[in-house]
Amino acid sequence: MKSVAMLITTVGVSRLACRMSLDAIAGCAIVGLVILAAVSIAFVFFFPDIGIATGWMQEGLWQGVFESKQSLGLCGAMLVFLAGHNALRRGGMIRFLILFGLGATCVVGSGSRGGGVLALAAIASCYLSRRSRLFQTLLAFGPIAMTIAAGGLMTYIVSTGHDYLPWFDTELNFTNRTLIWEYALRHLSDHALFGFGLNGFWTTPQFYFGFLHERGWVLDNYHSGYVAILTETGIVGMTLFALCALLFGFRMSWLRTNRLIPRADYDLIVGYANLMFLINFSETLFLRSTEFYEALLVAFFIASAGTRLEMPQLWSRPSRVAEQRQFA
Repeated sequence: MKSVAMLITTVGVSRLACRMSLDAIAGCAIVGLVILAAVSIAFVFFFPDIGIATGWMQEGLWQGVFESKQSLGLCGAMLVFLAGHNALRRGGMIRFLILFGLGATCVVGSGSRGGGVLALAAIASCYLSRRSRLFQTLLAFGPIAMTIAAGGLMTYIVSTGHDYLPWFDTELNFTNRTLIWEYALRHLSDHALFGFGLNGFWTTPQFYFGFLHERGWVLDNYHSGYVAILTETGIVGMTLFALCALLFGFRMSWLRTNRLIPRADYDLIVGYANLMFLINFSETLFLRSTEFYEALLVAFFIASAGTRLEMPQLWSRPSRVAEQRQFA
């Protein structure tokens, strides 16, 4: 069922990317995120029993109309990025302050560290891409660089069997996320080549209840998009995914070098792709069949692949006779 859902959403997004401009798509995304952010803040103040989280490790933090604080923080961070991009494209300080203020409020209120890092990365990417041409070009290879880093991280966990990451004298587990990563990767050898299939790991009672028995709690969430890809699609799927990220880097840098894509469109596509690849270190957004941010990423990827590549034509100067006929 998940495969069918992903097929439907991918076809729909591809039609969207082919029929609407990036400016229009980004504008619709901003409207949607503004509504979600504004309603979430309203729920926090007027319906705190819904808008404020009471669950484990989230008590007292904002969640708004979302299920968790992480979702609200991600919504705010993406709104911060799109607000900056919209300001660079169109200007308008008042509009920027409203959008940025809503996004930043959601990020701070949710207390989501992932959302906070993402918001800072969004601000830095908007600023540095306009200041440095070299950074702007290198940013296109950010997705493949992060994919390689995630591959190295997963290789370390598999080879050592550690459910933590050593950092000087401390053991980092990123709020128990590394426990989930280690458990999923521990069973990778059972289906290393092609993985367990989409949604095929946590739906297996053996693995679901095995983690529950081992830890006393369980979440059917990898909390890492890279672990999800490797576990559900195997080494073959992860290799193809990395190849797509690499080709994306070459494609975007080539378009930018040859000035075949507007600068604003380049900043939007590349900046958003980097944010999505960054957040997937700690959250599972890749391979989500109904995830808005993932659908938007696919739309931007398809839009970048469908950019027209016609070289600008050099128009010859009309003859004097033609000019006389034109103005006759």
